[in-house]
Amino acid sequence: MEYAGKEIALVILETAREFDGKIGIGKMALLLKGSESKLVRNIEAGFKSGIFWHPTDAVENFIKQMVQKGFLEVRNIGFYPQLRPVLYVSDKGKKAIEEKAEILLEILRKEKEVKLNEPMEMTLEAFSRLKSIEAVAKERGLAVSTVWKHLIDLAALGIIKPEAVISLELKEKILNAAKGRSKVGEVKALLPDVSYEEIRLVMMAERRKE
Repeated sequence: MEYAGKEIALVILETAREFDGKIGIGKMALLLKGSESKLVRNIEAGFKSGIFWHPTDAVENFIKQMVQKGFLEVRNIGFYPQLRPVLYVSDKGKKAIEEKAEILLEILRKEKEVKLNEPMEMTLEAFSRLKSIEAVAKERGLAVSTVWKHLIDLAALGIIKPEAVISLELKEKILNAAKGRSKVGEVKALLPDVSYEEIRLVMMAERRKE
């Protein structure tokens, strides 16, 4: 698991206290990210852009974890059918601010749904003929990294197997290293001579099975 800096939880709590009962999870995430969205563009805050280096979806997940851990509460205000969920700092959260508690938050990202498209189909057709990523890139006028992305997405969809791209021996080596691990970086640390793309290829194919 990958964790965020310990200061992030306190930044979230301080911002929630500043806007107690006035904004929800989505708007706070935009605010802390420093988004140019019209929803928050003109809002001034002590920690505006305070977590700018993380993507918005990761910031949103930080806030949700703070709710799950009981440091923040979500309450609905207004009247049905126009109820609006907003954030409040709980008593536990207020105590954490006073004590400057160190709270660990996981870095979580939303996984984008992979869909088969024409560029991927063209890469698949070319790879089935040429059997070489570099040759496909040259024929199609693409970057090698783009061809890899297409092949990884195809593996994630179950259209190709990893051993169509890499050796069965390398696939097994990656699978063994990936046991009990969910992050590509963790596997890469164990297999420094294996590329990130090769590891992603195998892990995405396995994730589909799960």
